[in-house]
Amino acid sequence: MAIVVNKEKCCTYTGTCQCTGCHCEKSQAHSCTSSCVDVCPTEAIRDLNGIVIDQDLCDECGLCIDACENDALEMN
Repeated sequence: MAIVVNKEKCCTYTGTCQCTGCHCEKSQAHSCTSSCVDVCPTEAIRDLNGIVIDQDLCDECGLCIDACENDALEMN
């Protein structure tokens, strides 16, 4: 198992949001404080122009999944 990022839901990625009839940027459509980065006890998650998970450091505790405001992280 591994924790993965759903890039369509994650607002740290640039691009057009999925709102109906909307042409806003994802960062304007969704709020995000990158709290998943802050709660990771092993520092496996970084915001490098998009959330990146270092699977070698990740212990799959799930704290990032609970902290994600947009349900963009999931156990795969």
